[in-house]
Amino acid sequence: MATVADVQSHDLFDNDDHCSTFWRGRLYVQCQNGFVLRINPSSGTYHLVKQPMGAGGASKYPQFYLGKSKAGVYFASVISYKCRLQVWHLDESCYREPAWVLRCDKNLGPLLQPWRSYRERARRRRRAMAPAVPRR
Repeated sequence: MATVADVQSHDLFDNDDHCSTFWRGRLYVQCQNGFVLRINPSSGTYHLVKQPMGAGGASKYPQFYLGKSKAGVYFASVISYKCRLQVWHLDESCYREPAWVLRCDKNLGPLLQPWRSYRERARRRRRAMAPAVPRR
């Protein structure tokens, strides 16, 4: 069980990229230090849920997203240098603590390869067409 003191300021989160979503009368807010805060306005209560274990892997700056669908609240992480997408669903069964269940763990590298190849070819063309700058 986490406390509000665990949700303190952290350098990685000093920007305005925090995510939030509202689902079934509760507000879910992505907080600092790897927590999601679930606020129930009707009862005036809150609950801290740790973000999924392994979210972002060993990446120094993973990108996190919080969202919802008809099935519930989801947490996604994108590790850009590995072309990896991971998506978890928040299981809020009534008889246990909320827990993240991994629903998707995909390597997007093969999908992005044609785009990367195009970008690399364009970069080579620009270099070949650039006028030579004389050295002094």
